[in-house]
Amino acid sequence: MAQFNKDEWIVIGEFSSLYSYCFTDLYVTSLVADPQWFLGAVLCRGSHVVHSLPRLPVSVISGNMAQFNKDEWIVIGISGVTCGGKTTLANKLKESLVPVYVFHQDKYFYPDDSPNHIKCVGLEHNNYDILSALDMEKMMQDVLDTLNGKDKSHASNVVKSKGKKEIKGKKFLIVEGFTALNYKPILDICNLRYYFILEYAACASRRALRLYSPPDVAGYFDGCVWPAHLRYRAEIEKDRRVILLDGTRPDVFETVMNDVTALGAVSVE
Repeated sequence: MAQFNKDEWIVIGEFSSLYSYCFTDLYVTSLVADPQWFLGAVLCRGSHVVHSLPRLPVSVISGNMAQFNKDEWIVIGISGVTCGGKTTLANKLKESLVPVYVFHQDKYFYPDDSPNHIKCVGLEHNNYDILSALDMEKMMQDVLDTLNGKDKSHASNVVKSKGKKEIKGKKFLIVEGFTALNYKPILDICNLRYYFILEYAACASRRALRLYSPPDVAGYFDGCVWPAHLRYRAEIEKDRRVILLDGTRPDVFETVMNDVTALGAVSVE
């Protein structure tokens, strides 16, 4: 087992005790019956940034995510900064495309008392702005189930009506959430990928108007929300497949609809 080039590989043990890794090249194989243990190997091609993600199941990151008929679907991923306009865009697309199925990442937060949560440094408050705060395994499985004909979406629009856009022989699936595209299994199944950005002041002022449950505590935005966003945004900006959207612009919906039209969408007659 030890006869391999150790200069080319990083081997990781009990992944369930670590939270969140983002790798450029990840190869996974199960070593023992317990799926929380695996050999994760990264072919080193320069430095890799490592920080908060959730434990990924071997079954998902080793290829099950691709087991659906890609010829039948257009998958649109919408991610990015808090209060950037993700849900608004997803809802507009739901009313404009047909048939369409929508998933909201914030439906997958672990309960407040879950041991999966990590406390913010210096605050008696869970950090809800990192991937490990969400049950991404369940989200991915629900998405896959829907792509394979068992609808588990949070909203849908399957009634054709004049003015909506369709692509003959295809269905649309939209996944939206602040770190949805930082979860590689979701990122990789998307046909179109969008990431909202805002400057600090605009984001902070919008966030201050929102009421969360549990509510933000003093210092949470500056200590957790914004630093986490900057880390996740830095990851996204390395991927040229992702289009950045300015959350202050009024034409983001038109930008996305133009891309959908370029894929062959036409108006329902």
